[in-house]
Amino acid sequence: NVGDMYLVEFARRLENISLPNKLAIRIAGDEFGLYFHDISDDYVSFAGVVWDNISAHVINKPFSVSNVDLQFKLSAGMAVYGVHTSHIYDLIDYADFAMYNAKKSGKNSFRLFDAAAYELAKGD
Repeated sequence: NVGDMYLVEFARRLENISLPNKLAIRIAGDEFGLYFHDISDDYVSFAGVVWDNISAHVINKPFSVSNVDLQFKLSAGMAVYGVHTSHIYDLIDYADFAMYNAKKSGKNSFRLFDAAAYELAKGD
């Protein structure tokens, strides 16, 4: 099935991104995670490097199924352990929140976790 082929190819491309200290995981359905450890203190620049790699290796390269070119479209949220939280479950929640903020702005974008926006959203 084309959907399964899409997910397998997407996972393969994430795995092939050559950044150090990376673990690629499938969370559920069409949600994937990239975990990095031992990143530099400049996590904002590092997030940009990660996004540039995702763009170059996943988004900007179509793949063909039965002579039809398909494009990957994605939204990414990023949160940093030790900066945004020191609890793993919060880290996942924060990255998920950032991903939904990216999704609201359109496909093929990423957002870093914004604590003020999170607190504001929790108040709704």
